[in-house]
Amino acid sequence: MNIYLDTNCFSRLKPLEQHNCYLDIIKTHSRTNDYFFSRAHISDLLNDKTDTKYQDLSLISEITKNKYLLKSFPNPIIIYNETPLNAFNYELSELNNEIDLSDFENNPMLMTIIESIKDTLSSIDVSKIDLSLLPPETQKYISNILEQKNGFNFKKLMQNGLSYQAALNTSKAEYKALRSLIMSHKDHFFNDNNVSLQKNDIDTIFESSSFSMDFIAFVNTNITVPVLNEDERRYHQFLGSYNVLNSMGLDSESNKKAKFRNTFNDSLHAYYASFCDLFITDDQGVIEKSNIIYKVFKTKTEVLTSEKFYEMIEKKKS
Repeated sequence: MNIYLDTNCFSRLKPLEQHNCYLDIIKTHSRTNDYFFSRAHISDLLNDKTDTKYQDLSLISEITKNKYLLKSFPNPIIIYNETPLNAFNYELSELNNEIDLSDFENNPMLMTIIESIKDTLSSIDVSKIDLSLLPPETQKYISNILEQKNGFNFKKLMQNGLSYQAALNTSKAEYKALRSLIMSHKDHFFNDNNVSLQKNDIDTIFESSSFSMDFIAFVNTNITVPVLNEDERRYHQFLGSYNVLNSMGLDSESNKKAKFRNTFNDSLHAYYASFCDLFITDDQGVIEKSNIIYKVFKTKTEVLTSEKFYEMIEKKKS
């Protein structure tokens, strides 16, 4: 059985932590179970400013036996034999490197996307757009997009998107303010300010909304990065779906707890876990959104809390 634990579940297996008693049980059953780590774990630990992350890296290595799930564009996911520490050091060295956009700029597959963006921009009446209610970084992002109406530049468009994502990562207030604004105007999008996934499935919600399309069709309209093959499309659809649920306030997470970086990393965990049999997490928001997305993508991955998982292991033990 292929098993994926989120970062917190790994961390709790350290000495003196809540579930460290289960470490021996996991080791005992390692002959029949394979454990994996991914770039999502590395991304979480890159945010850890303490030295305890090195204990986590060592423990992840011990449990997974260095089985690293990684998607390297434009290739599909591959299982690498790599230590978490080496993966961490590589990602750390890459943080300050600029993304080379030259590989995308003249790609024939992008021409249809670029023409579609140009057509959309040409049909917009800028004089009727009021950005004043939006948070500052979001105002800047949309303003820069609208400027492309008078002279399209693909490189500038991509750099604008990357700069906006960086701003959302670093500013706690920006994402909360944007999410709060969207949540307060749910009735404009969904004709119901109390729209809930507890009442309707996700496709019904979007088909009866002002968007008048199913959920994935809506997600596709928000994919603004180059997509070179179907595997990449699934990756962006998957992460986009997860983040739409959170950014539009369709999940049950309070705005106080919402953080763009955390939500993005959680979506990465859910994506990589979708290639395993079990996804183990104690985060109720992650459980909620993962189950919805797995249903949308017809993914067979089962999401379990650590308590349920350890109960399952102990039953097998006996």
